[in-house]
Amino acid sequence: MNPFEMVAIIVIVVAVAGMVRSHHRTQAARAERPAGPDAETAARLNALEERIRVLERIATDKRSRLSDEIDSL
Repeated sequence: MNPFEMVAIIVIVVAVAGMVRSHHRTQAARAERPAGPDAETAARLNALEERIRVLERIATDKRSRLSDEIDSL
C-alpha cells in the first residue's frame, strides 16, 4: 500500500467517524427535548392567534367599523 492510499483511507475513516459522532449527538439531543411545546411557546402561539382573529375581523368588517377599530387601536 503506498502512502497516498493510506492517507486517503485515514481521511475517509476520520470523516465517517465524525459523521457518526454528529448523528449520535443529534439523536441524544432529540431524546432530551420534550415532545410538545413549552409554556412560553404556547403563550406566544395564543397571542398570535388572537392577533390574527383581530386582523380578520378588521378586514371583513364594514368601512365605518373599520375606521373606528383602527382609531381604537
